[in-house]
Amino acid sequence: MYHVVALGELVIDFSPGGVSDRGNALYERQPGGAPSNVLAAVSRLGGNAALMGMVGDDSFGYYLQEMALSCGIDCAGLCFTKEAYTTLAFVHLDGSGERSFTVMRKPGADTQLRREQVRTDMISDTRILHVSAAALTDDPCREAVFYAAMCAKKENKLISFDANYREALWGREEAVKVMRSFLPYVDILKVSEEEMTMLTDVNDIPQGAKKLSEQGISLVTVTCGSEGSYYSYAGGVGFVPTYTVQTIDTNGAGDAFLGTLLYQISCLQDGGIKDIPQKNMERMLRAASAAGALCAARPGALLNGPTREEINELAKDIIL
Repeated sequence: MYHVVALGELVIDFSPGGVSDRGNALYERQPGGAPSNVLAAVSRLGGNAALMGMVGDDSFGYYLQEMALSCGIDCAGLCFTKEAYTTLAFVHLDGSGERSFTVMRKPGADTQLRREQVRTDMISDTRILHVSAAALTDDPCREAVFYAAMCAKKENKLISFDANYREALWGREEAVKVMRSFLPYVDILKVSEEEMTMLTDVNDIPQGAKKLSEQGISLVTVTCGSEGSYYSYAGGVGFVPTYTVQTIDTNGAGDAFLGTLLYQISCLQDGGIKDIPQKNMERMLRAASAAGALCAARPGALLNGPTREEINELAKDIIL
């Protein structure tokens, strides 16, 4: 049984790697992609994680498969195509470590997964199906995502969704329309403040989270960067602060947060999300916040996430 199966992108992140002798910017090849980063976090904590997705039948695609396997991610659902190249994302960091992207994806292989390539057997064998919004930007992958979600719902699986809006991938109006149409499938939702406002037309975090919860979403988390995160579920609402670290690279920090949270939820044996005592929910979110903070304190996303021991050391009062 898998703890988490994700459907979505496994891509190359070219991250800043210093400056050459001639003063030119250098970029370091790193494996990335939000759902893959989430799975790496799950695996690093001891969970069984698997990916369904598409890469190019090229050197980048095979490198990504190798790296995902090295992180303990089951790649039985990873497909290769000769019709498109592996997607490349160049990561740009400002002085505070905040990132922006230039994406080579017209189309990218990750958008080419088809409905008939969805591994329904893997969905049947998982506790949580996770999707990130990049998988919804284009067909045929968009159709594959809705089909996978429909299959998961029929089998009473939890569905996690990261709104993860990237202006470089699609327009705001289309993104809002498509993501809103996907929300009825969602049990666990992670949004940033901006994404919450996009989806609800509400700026106030408690009100926006409440509006999302009223759509039938069992757990809404609103991440607020260095300020922490807000949560809303049947057992209560609240704000969980983050941990202070020297930020180097925020790329993947939200994925480490979400992967840590999903792993903990997937380990629950009895009841649903609504039955989690509020003190336990806050403990789980503090562990997730510690994981996100530690990820932001180091370069890279998929390969360099925090271990269970590092999370426990930072959080101190939490035994993950």
